[in-house]
Amino acid sequence: MNHWPELCDLSAVVDIKEDLAKAYSEELNVPYYSSVEESLTDPDIDAVIICLPHNLHEPVSVQASDAGKHVLVEKVMATSVAEGLSMVEAAKRNNKKLMVAQSRRYFPAFDEARKHFDKIGKITNSLYNFTCYFDKNIAPPWWQSKEATGGLVYPMLGSQCNRYYSMDPR
Repeated sequence: MNHWPELCDLSAVVDIKEDLAKAYSEELNVPYYSSVEESLTDPDIDAVIICLPHNLHEPVSVQASDAGKHVLVEKVMATSVAEGLSMVEAAKRNNKKLMVAQSRRYFPAFDEARKHFDKIGKITNSLYNFTCYFDKNIAPPWWQSKEATGGLVYPMLGSQCNRYYSMDPR
């Protein structure tokens, strides 16, 4: 399961549904927690990956930063600018890293394009769009909630765009 064993280890899994947490725990051979609060007291956990409905990103991210953990949060970062700023401030206040995941950031096509940036000249903007179909009838219930997603269409589709500027994209 661990694609980078020389860089990191999975320390635990967390799910409020204890049966799911326990099943993943057994499958991955790691401890489990059924509450975020309890998991954040574990000294073996240095960083957390937040894969929750969008409206929970800010409170859990702030909790994790305040508990001294680095945070990787799934996109979209937050449902408002104020929430996003709150997350950034918590990370700064606690001297912790905060990163927003972008699943296509390290696709081979982007790595190949980066190799040619110096040959092309100054790159001011590179855009890649990925389009997929979301079926309302099979989407998880939280995807259908404006409150949980921050508006559905923009967060679920708009965040799939990747932009790379002339600065180091990593």
